[in-house]
Amino acid sequence: QYLRSHLSASLIIRLQRVVISEHRRSLQLRSRVHERLKMCRTVWMWLLILAVLPLSSESEDECLIISCCTKSSNAKMTNIKACYEQKPRTDCHLHTFVIVTQDNKQYCVKPKAQWLKRLINEGNLKCPPI
Repeated sequence: QYLRSHLSASLIIRLQRVVISEHRRSLQLRSRVHERLKMCRTVWMWLLILAVLPLSSESEDECLIISCCTKSSNAKMTNIKACYEQKPRTDCHLHTFVIVTQDNKQYCVKPKAQWLKRLINEGNLKCPPI
């Protein structure tokens, strides 16, 4: 009321236009900020998916958790998919090789098994420690 009585009608109209224009800019800015936030959320979601994807796409060999072989044999294995060396440690005293077959069965083989020694020495089988 005070402003209206002391300002001319044309000045009031100009002020109203400025306020409306600023309001429109504010809405446009909010819209742009909202779009950028949506884009950032999408990018972060994809980064998270890409970061987790290698964990879920590991081969079954890498996902095997062998607690401890308590006994082993000299039996010859065929269709070997993977091999791991179990070295003696405080919670597991037996030195053995864990053989995983194509059908995902695990067998514990003695390190002195001749067929296993031959495969390892010829480089036909790699057995990293677990």
